[in-house]
Amino acid sequence: MIKRAALAAGFTLIEMAIVLVVIGLVLSGGIVAVTPIVQNTKVSETNQKLDRIEQALILHAIRYSCLPCPAAPGNASTVATVGQAVAGGTPYTSGCQAGACTNAQGVVPWINLNLSETEASDGFGTRISYAITANLQNTDGMKRTPPAGYPAGTITVQNAAGVEVTGGVGNRAAYVLISHGKDQIYGYRAQTGTQ
Repeated sequence: MIKRAALAAGFTLIEMAIVLVVIGLVLSGGIVAVTPIVQNTKVSETNQKLDRIEQALILHAIRYSCLPCPAAPGNASTVATVGQAVAGGTPYTSGCQAGACTNAQGVVPWINLNLSETEASDGFGTRISYAITANLQNTDGMKRTPPAGYPAGTITVQNAAGVEVTGGVGNRAAYVLISHGKDQIYGYRAQTGTQ
């Protein structure tokens, strides 16, 4: 009688394995359910940051009558001027700079726009890329009336099928902001600047 009671008191290895499998299935189902919520949160965060950058670019254009040049996507530990717009090979932090933009595309010049690097990075931890139309660059550093047709530019934006989505020649983009999404393809990591 005592022997039988001792055997009935514990779990067998098979019972424990079944319990662990059930717990694993429940947890994996929870992870699958949470992943889209996390992705949607990151997309929403990115959209808010893009809106904030857009507002900062408009304010810069109103204040200085020019768009800032893109910043080089360098590493803050090796490039002291990371986050600053670069024109004619010279980094600058405000206003309009003489000389054409050194790069027609790079990353958002967060210092010129009074933003933090975090505000200029998408929800996935990648710096937001920025490209500018060449004829909207203020090449002499002087305030001026924006060119005819402003804010239309010459940048063509196409979808994956190669069809222009900017609305034709009269509606081409003055600048483009690009989030590299969850895959971060061709993007530059925030903090390190590595591609």
